[in-house]
Amino acid sequence: MTRFYDHLIAAALVAIAALVLLAQSASAQGTDCSATKACPDVTNCCSQYGYCGKSSAYCGAGCQNGPCTGGTTPAPPAGGSGWSSFLTKAVFEGYFPNRVPFYTYEAFQTAAKSYPTFGTSGTLEIQKRELAAFLGNVKQESGGLQYVEEINKSNVYCDTSIPSFAQYPCAPGKKYYGRGALQLSWNYNYGACGAALKKDLLANPDQVAQDSATAYQTALWFWMTRGPHDAILKNSFSGTIRAINGGLECNQPAGSVGNNQMKNRVTYYKSLCQTLGVSPGTDLEC
Repeated sequence: MTRFYDHLIAAALVAIAALVLLAQSASAQGTDCSATKACPDVTNCCSQYGYCGKSSAYCGAGCQNGPCTGGTTPAPPAGGSGWSSFLTKAVFEGYFPNRVPFYTYEAFQTAAKSYPTFGTSGTLEIQKRELAAFLGNVKQESGGLQYVEEINKSNVYCDTSIPSFAQYPCAPGKKYYGRGALQLSWNYNYGACGAALKKDLLANPDQVAQDSATAYQTALWFWMTRGPHDAILKNSFSGTIRAINGGLECNQPAGSVGNNQMKNRVTYYKSLCQTLGVSPGTDLEC
């Protein structure tokens, strides 16, 4: 009789364990992702119906985010910013875990309104690549959004040697060292950017380090007007590096400071591409 009851108890324990595992699986794979278009577990896919899971029903046709394996990903909802449907606050903050409080997700959203084609151009795959490319370069330039200003503030970064630079004369006592998410530098960039944003950044370049939205706006201005945006639309991440710091990082000897910085950018870009569930493409290093 004792053995009989032992068998009954063992069977009951197995059944309970199975129910626990089933509940855990349902909890992990049944998460509603219809609002965020992203799953808490990045190994899961957000299906076309807005639920998380790992099977082909989730990762196949219509997969919205994660390690999608096939089909066409639906376009983002009409009337909204394409990138905000997949670059959620949670994803942003997870990508920049050591950022200073100055750099907020909300300020980034505000700044992006100045450039409505940023992260909304082309297919959803290209939109994801653009966000990954922009933020990957930001991560390198700002130390993961830890620096609002360049560490070395001794350089004035004033050059009026040619007419296009001379139209933005340096204000007395002002320095145009790197500030903001992409470390905007030089008087002619501050002048042109300020004109575009309708802010007198030549007279007061410190505005970039005093207002979070402005810090992002200056980065987006450079991205949209100086070549990186056009490069990533052509699926060239290497082109974004050339536009930002190509002379110092591209075609540098292996192991040099410049070559290592270039490789950092590629690593950061590929990391966020993986999080967003998109292939990084093949044109990566310069």
